[in-house]
Amino acid sequence: MICLTVVFGVLGLYVAIRRLGVFLKLGVLGVDHAMFMDFGRRWFEGGTIYLPYQFAGPYAYDVGSGTMDVATMPALYPPIVGPIFAVWRYLPALLWWAIPLAILGYALARWRPALWAWPIILATLVWPNTADALWAGSSNLWIVAGVAGGLIWGWPAIVVAFKPSLAPFILIGVRRRSWWIAAAAVAILGLAMLPEWTRYATVVGNLQSPGVLYSLGDLPLLLVPVVAWLARRQPSGSAWNLDALRKALPGRGKDLGRDRLDRVGHEGVALR
Repeated sequence: MICLTVVFGVLGLYVAIRRLGVFLKLGVLGVDHAMFMDFGRRWFEGGTIYLPYQFAGPYAYDVGSGTMDVATMPALYPPIVGPIFAVWRYLPALLWWAIPLAILGYALARWRPALWAWPIILATLVWPNTADALWAGSSNLWIVAGVAGGLIWGWPAIVVAFKPSLAPFILIGVRRRSWWIAAAAVAILGLAMLPEWTRYATVVGNLQSPGVLYSLGDLPLLLVPVVAWLARRQPSGSAWNLDALRKALPGRGKDLGRDRLDRVGHEGVALR
């Protein structure tokens, strides 16, 4: 497992460096972040993030791909992202990467995945889409952070609503009350923008192949927090404090002292 972890880690680093070279050569480093900020501009100036050609007839999802001509790129996101990106334009660009990466890092540190999970986690770095998400500033960074946060707190999983093609992941936090509160807030925002949803339906209907399945190549990255959560280890603080237990049981807990439990032949008692 250690050898596989090292091999996949080295291969993932190699792929990431090669993909960075491609982004630098094309001059498209951070292109997705720039596109999202342009979505915010469109909404602020015109009340919609969609472009006229998206309503005129069939169009390709990758218009403008490989360039920084973000003003011509189609918006494939639901209308609720418009006001959010309009506000985000005034925040430091670095936060777009720093916040989701910090959440994912915190989740991995909290769960301390078992050794068997690390080759699987690092194998996702070999898939080019993972490196591309990082260098482009893809929304997938926020989706994977939402999945990780949803497994911990519940409500962050609602961020998946911004990318319906990955909708099943939104249910990760459904058992938490905070998830329902966040879902209600997003629903209220959606109702306030009700006319835009008919535009969105037209935009999705005109989208050519691969259509709504264009995000399937991003699934390996989204499985990282899921695998880490399945392989999580209990924190050391969860071990029983026998001294505290002895104090909580006056009269009946006098035999629960550590020195008595640690005697030879009392291992079963200590375990219980």
